[in-house]
Amino acid sequence: MSKPRIAVAGFQHETNTFAPILTPFETFRDGGAWPALCKGQDVLDTLSGLNLPMGGFIDEADDFDLVPILWTFAEPGGYVTDDAFDRISGMIVDGVRAAVEIDGIYLDLHGAMVTQSHEDGEAELLRRIREVVGRDLPIAVSLDLHGNLSRAFFERASCVAIYRTYPHVDMADTGARARKLLREQLSRGAPFARAWRQLDYIIPIQTQSTRREPGGRLYGKLPALAGDGVSSVDFVFGFPPADVADCGCSVFAYGTDQSAVD
Repeated sequence: MSKPRIAVAGFQHETNTFAPILTPFETFRDGGAWPALCKGQDVLDTLSGLNLPMGGFIDEADDFDLVPILWTFAEPGGYVTDDAFDRISGMIVDGVRAAVEIDGIYLDLHGAMVTQSHEDGEAELLRRIREVVGRDLPIAVSLDLHGNLSRAFFERASCVAIYRTYPHVDMADTGARARKLLREQLSRGAPFARAWRQLDYIIPIQTQSTRREPGGRLYGKLPALAGDGVSSVDFVFGFPPADVADCGCSVFAYGTDQSAVD
């Protein structure tokens, strides 16, 4: 029996809209504290074994046939230039289009990318991918807990896994959870019941650590919420240094029972 073919890609940036310096394509291309932009087989060879979401997704199991497209990460900074966003998004979309008979997609994203033209860069990337693959292909996404997510993002992603630690020590674990969610959806052969709620306040980033309260207690509750029709519940604190409409907290739930996830 053949394995499901899953296209994988990563495009991460945490955008501080108050920072005066733009983030150009070269910052993504060249790397630095993070690996430089990699394509194709180099995605698997470079990121396997690393404590990054893509690394965790790759190493979680051998039950998928992975089709690696691209992975890139730039250090936090100002607005992502339209040139950088369009070039990298274009490479990802072209890779998805060129993939043969894929059964799903995994995206290693951040959740707080703002470009010169788009307040929710992740939602726009998903829109462009959906134009190619349609509404029904499963797309699993992993996110940093400092995401500012819109309803458009929620509606375009099939399932989402989010870091549960800050400082972030569970990045690979989060990628592994995204793979488990994608596996569950493929095994069921049907979309998840999904629910999303956005809170109406912003929590200062200096109070978000999960090594003290209330972060430790809030994120500590999440694993026990799974079960009885709920496959996962995840929470973003948000990234306050972003002057965007959806800045702040939101909660994501996925499962088999709509009333349970609601």
